Formats: sequence, structure tokens, C-alpha cells
Amino acid sequence: MEGLADRFEPALCDVYVRLFAGAAAQVAPAWNARSLVARYERVRRPRPVSREPRRVFVLSRVTLGADVAVTSVLLSAAKQRFSRAEIVFVGPAKNYELFAGDPAIRHAPLEYRRGSLTERLAAATELQRILDDPGIIVIDPDSRLTQLGLLPVCNEENYCFFESRARGPATDLNLPELAAEWAEQILGVQAARPFVAVAAEPQQSATIAMSFGVGDNPAKRIPDPFEAELLSLLGQTGMRLAIDAGARKCVRREDEVIGVASSRDEELTTGRSVTADGRRQSVIRDHTPFGRCAI
Repeated sequence: MEGLADRFEPALCDVYVRLFAGAAAQVAPAWNARSLVARYERVRRPRPVSREPRRVFVLSRVTLGADVAVTSVLLSAAKQRFSRAEIVFVGPAKNYELFAGDPAIRHAPLEYRRGSLTERLAAATELQRILDDPGIIVIDPDSRLTQLGLLPVCNEENYCFFESRARGPATDLNLPELAAEWAEQILGVQAARPFVAVAAEPQQSATIAMSFGVGDNPAKRIPDPFEAELLSLLGQTGMRLAIDAGARKCVRREDEVIGVASSRDEELTTGRSVTADGRRQSVIRDHTPFGRCAI
């Protein structure tokens, strides 16, 4: 069902809502499919915010790329619009690292488990506990934590939903521009832009970290020979390369990419080392899923 949402086709938004509402109600009887659909129809309607909350929660979109392209825009707008409120990013620790260097943004840890449907829905239940506070506003940028806005996690009057998939081919705007447009309409903030604010890192040898993950959606992958050529090009820098092993299916493809790159560039060897400017730097695999960057 996630494929329906990934296509960014407005008509498929409604199909996804109906199908996933039924599935969620089967797994968690506390939710009623008709009630979920009816609520979604209400919260998808734009509602400008006029009140001043004590705390603003901005939900992660779970993937790193989307948190840069979309969530960071809404974080920036929230900081401008609610300058006296506490701004809280809700999501995985690895995603919060994108903004940990910004003292204005706190973190409410919440992991999203990519297992069974029950495990995926568990995030919404935990989110309800985090958001159990009447003096808040919740900004949902089409997050997996709420199954793209479908699952109720707080009072509706406190909830602001950016349905990023609704515009589809009807606009030439990219995702950051769509998020900025929504922020102007709902929050009254103009020209919000994406940003990253990583915390200061300890001094260490330079490493280039990369991921070829596509979020289990092959349509998002750039065709060959992009990956092999990129690896070969970066290998010439002499810096250590860290390749995220990602989830189950990625490891063999990474071996293939390294093999192709090695055949194209004698300086990149199958022994996981790079020769550049007379120096040998190791190419390592990082099995921590920090790089699932599909938008």
C-alpha cells in the first residue's frame, strides 16, 4: 500500500486512505475505518493557525532526505511563527541529528519500526502518549508516524496536516517549495527554506558517507551506471568511503556496484580500498541504517 502514496498521484491519496483505514481497523479494533476516513477528510482541509501554543511538535517523515526537503522547511517556519514556543522534533534519533546543532529545536525520541503492520502502527500509539498535552500544536508533514495523516494522535484542533502528495502533476513546484507554500498559507510565514544544523563533530579523519537506499521503491533509483561512476569518482578523493548497508536487499547490490566501479577504475579495488594521490583509504560498510534517504 505504501506504493500508492509514493507515486504522488492525488487520486491515489483517497485510495490509500480507504485501503489503509480498513487494514488499520482490522489490526487495531479501537480504530473504526469509517471514522478514520471521515477524520482524514476533515484534517486535510487547510486551516490557518491563529493561536499561540506553549509547545509545537513537528513530526519526522522518517527518511532523512524527506526530513531535509520537507520537515526542515516546516521546522524553520515553526521557529519563525512561534518564537515564544518550545519547538520539538518527534522522530528517530538518527533523523534528529540533522537538527541537533540548532538550540531552538528539542527532540522527542520515537522510532518507526519497519516490520509487520502491527509494529508500524505502534508508532501512532506511542505518539499519542507524547502529544497528550492540551497546550500544543502538532505539524504533520505527511509522516509515516501517523501513516500519512490517517491515524489520530491528538485533538483535531491542535493538528495541522500538510498533505504533500495531493498536488501531484498539477504543479511544477518541488517538495520544499510546496512545503513553503503550505507554511505561508497555514502559518503565515513567507519563504521558509530547508536547512540542516548538525552538531559539532569531534576531530577525526575525513569520511564520505553514502547510501544507495531507495526505500524499497526501485522507481526512485537513478539508472546505471550512476552509482558505480559516483563511487569511482569519490574514490579518487583519497577520503575514506562509508557505504550504508541498509536493509536486507541492499547488500548484494552494493557488492555489485563496488565490483563495477572497480572494473572501471583501477584505483578502486575489490579489496575495499581506494588508492588516490599515493594513499590507501579503506572503503567500509556501515550497517547502521543512517542513510535511508528516499524522499
